[in-house]
Amino acid sequence: MPPFHGGDIGSIPVQVIFLKIKYYEVFEMKTEDWISVKTSLPPKEDKKWSCSDVVWVYDEECGQRKGYLDDDNQWCDANECWYLNHVTHWMPLPEDPPKEKNEL
Repeated sequence: MPPFHGGDIGSIPVQVIFLKIKYYEVFEMKTEDWISVKTSLPPKEDKKWSCSDVVWVYDEECGQRKGYLDDDNQWCDANECWYLNHVTHWMPLPEDPPKEKNEL
């Protein structure tokens, strides 16, 4: 990655762009990891009254994002709380990275 000199690209701070690039490098998803909603759906503890865990979804109109199935089996965006009506695939989110020890 080129050295960071600060500044803006249009109205987007360069720091934000570099953070997004780093995030996508760490969070690699493979095409074969996608699960079709025709094949299976994320599990729910209580089939009728609970929501699924948050998963990574692909919606034909909105693209990739975090989402979940609500208690009515409707896909919802996990960050914006709106319905996703064209989800075709999903995959579990990866585990969190290991916590680093603070060494003094």
